[in-house]
Amino acid sequence: MQRFIFLAICFLLINILTAYAGDKITKNDSNYGYKRLNLGEVPWDDPKKIAKWYKPIITYISEYIEIEIVLNISPDYRTLEQDLANNNIHIASLNSGTYAETLQTMPDKINYLCTVEWDGTCFKKSFIFTKKESHISNIKDMQAKTIGFTDKASSSGYKYPIYIFLEKGIDPSAYFSKIFFLGDHNKVVNAVFNGFVDIGATYDIKYKAFQSKNNSPFKIISESPEEPFAAMVTSSSLPEELFLKIKDAFLSVNAKSTLKDGTLVLGGDYPLSGFQIKDNSIYKRIIDINQTVFEYEKKKQTSKIDK
Repeated sequence: MQRFIFLAICFLLINILTAYAGDKITKNDSNYGYKRLNLGEVPWDDPKKIAKWYKPIITYISEYIEIEIVLNISPDYRTLEQDLANNNIHIASLNSGTYAETLQTMPDKINYLCTVEWDGTCFKKSFIFTKKESHISNIKDMQAKTIGFTDKASSSGYKYPIYIFLEKGIDPSAYFSKIFFLGDHNKVVNAVFNGFVDIGATYDIKYKAFQSKNNSPFKIISESPEEPFAAMVTSSSLPEELFLKIKDAFLSVNAKSTLKDGTLVLGGDYPLSGFQIKDNSIYKRIIDINQTVFEYEKKKQTSKIDK
């Protein structure tokens, strides 16, 4: 009996010590109380290509902050925005239009980390384009033609291009015979290339990359002013110390950055060259464009209801 009691006490002590040790291990392994962090992106290209490209970047940031980071590709910007607000996503890449919107609608839910830099610059342009042999040579020629955009939350794939028409007093919904929302930039350039739509809208890097790989099949009809690339942000729920460490990790990325195994972080299919700190004033123009496009969409919706 005494032996049984002794063994029971030993078993109890072992459980207590194991639980205590396990708690300490969990806290140490999950720095700042996190075992992993979710990074959110949208499918601006083939999700498999995006995941492959992101892999060394995420691995680098994970090694730097000593917390595993998992890539989550949301179906669209609206979902990503909501997941960020609900703390389901901890780090996110928001295009300029979506970031400008969050500055207005939920500034207390996010913290700005940095701006993405591609090919040494933090700025891009939107192109409205068609096939080289097309008879379309100006915006006037576009009337009654078909046009392809990415989605309504995209700045370079919708908001900036649609603003070009609105500035000229053109109502796109009445001007074009059909408007298509194709989901991502890759699908837009392919839709124009294959003749599915007459006109497309995309950003300059995607346009130039397609041109160089396909014997320059397109011509530019109109282009937007420069807009900033995506802003990297975190959920404001993250501890400040962790936020600052994540920021340091992103800002340390350069052409010479390597993983622990020696693999270069930058390279692959997209010309990411690093990350920079920019003032929110660079996103001011897209705030104005957001408002113009929002009023247009609202007026269009009201018109449908009235009918």
